[in-house]
Amino acid sequence: MAEKTNWELLVQLFEKINMTDDRLDVICEDIMDRLGPLARNLSLAKVAIQYIIFPNVFQLCGSSFKCEHIFDSAVADEEEAVHISYDTIRHEKCDVSLYPVRGHEWDDLKYRSVRMLSQIVSIYMTRGALINDLKRTPFVDILTGLSNSPGVIMSGTGLEKEGKLKDFASVFFNFKNFNYINKKYGVNNGDVIIKQHALRMFQFMNQAEGEIAARFGGDNFFALVKKEHLDDFLILLNDVEIIIDFKGEKVTLPIKVRAGIFDSSDENTTINNMTTNANIACSFTKKLNMDLIRFTPDMFDTAMHDKKTLIIFPAAMAAKEIIPFYQPKYNIHTKRIVGAEALVRWFRNGRFVPPGEFLPALEADGSIRKLDFYMLEEVCSDLRKWLDAGIEPVRVSINYSKLNLQNPRLADDTIAILSKYDIDPKYIEIELTETSGFEDNERMNRFISKMHEYGVTISMDDFGTGYSSLNIFKDLDFDVVKLDKTFIDNIERDIEKDTVIMINMIKMLSELKIEIIAEGVETDKQLDFLKEHGCELVQGYYFSKPVSREEFLEKIRKG
Repeated sequence: MAEKTNWELLVQLFEKINMTDDRLDVICEDIMDRLGPLARNLSLAKVAIQYIIFPNVFQLCGSSFKCEHIFDSAVADEEEAVHISYDTIRHEKCDVSLYPVRGHEWDDLKYRSVRMLSQIVSIYMTRGALINDLKRTPFVDILTGLSNSPGVIMSGTGLEKEGKLKDFASVFFNFKNFNYINKKYGVNNGDVIIKQHALRMFQFMNQAEGEIAARFGGDNFFALVKKEHLDDFLILLNDVEIIIDFKGEKVTLPIKVRAGIFDSSDENTTINNMTTNANIACSFTKKLNMDLIRFTPDMFDTAMHDKKTLIIFPAAMAAKEIIPFYQPKYNIHTKRIVGAEALVRWFRNGRFVPPGEFLPALEADGSIRKLDFYMLEEVCSDLRKWLDAGIEPVRVSINYSKLNLQNPRLADDTIAILSKYDIDPKYIEIELTETSGFEDNERMNRFISKMHEYGVTISMDDFGTGYSSLNIFKDLDFDVVKLDKTFIDNIERDIEKDTVIMINMIKMLSELKIEIIAEGVETDKQLDFLKEHGCELVQGYYFSKPVSREEFLEKIRKG
């Protein structure tokens, strides 16, 4: 009869435990409250529970919860207690200790009930922890365990309602050269870097004060830190070395970041302002080639302008508002046109939109790749019309953004457009900037080699503005190098060091049999210097500004 009673009490306990709560302390208290009758039947004096959560994505540092309840003051000594440990399905641990009343010894029947009781406790504690995880899943980044975007909004809204956001600064950042790291060391090691960096962030944060560490996907991170902690946090971001396993060896990688900061004392600041403005500031780091930028109101206006540009630009291309202007290239000695560079112009609502108002937005968004192919097609269309009219054109160069190099079909897609218009490749030159990602020489070489096989000329634009090693001329087979305008401008200023560099660059490139073009030539002094030192081809306002296709055609006709 006693066993049946104990079983009924166990079932009753099982049925009446709160099934909706996920807080371990509440679950434990609920179990203890309902355990009284069964404890008397079993001569159970005390129950102690310890639930250990090992580090996981939902609790990066893990946690431990303890509770106990005494049902009878005559608690047996420790050696008489029954200790049962359960490894949960979450690879956590639930330790249950059951103490009989002093002097009482459980028989086999009661011992089975005691064990069953411990299992019920473990099941419900584990269930509560699982429910807690499920509730948190929409707000947690599963790779790192940091908050995700909805998690930041949820936590930040709480601070906002309490009027505390004015005490915080927000930081949005991503890693420098992370695409390169992923390519060189593999995506798995990229994930290792992200997770280790995330853990350092999390350990820095003072959660009790409301600080938040978050990941918004990829290598994009967000942090909400108390203003007095901001300087220390920024030091932490750029003082990170992460060790990875690569090809059986330990490799230490220093991780640097680009970060945008929003710091406002406005009591009406919202969490949306904190995330958006820090993100906008971060987007300016690449535009301005800086690692750390604080948000200013004009950045918001620029960001909104860029957003509008990205929305209307596809329609502008479809409507042929985007047109090529041609800046002629001249031979200094003959004064004749030997080539041209196609420059993008946007004619909208009766005026030309300056390139600086739309090109940076397209570059940041990646839409610049579509523009490059649009310009190639427009140039090929013009060349076809001129050839059909019996006019012999000159070689025209088209700029390709470094983003195009990510396209494995870049060469094939380029050749397809030339074939579509039946353009002899001798009329086309592709310009790549010096900063076009020369760390990936293999991909660059494949593109250049295929273009050369087809007969297309490849030039390096803006040489001298970046930090590329002269080894690029050994590793990559450029046909043409364009000397950057900054060097040409310094001829006018008689800067000795730049003059020496210019003279020797021209000499070196000539000996390598690489065609040289000086861009931005505007004065007689610049022209005479270039003529004296062997640079025969120039481009700039001295001879001609960029002109419409009609004006350029007229220049070709006149020679």
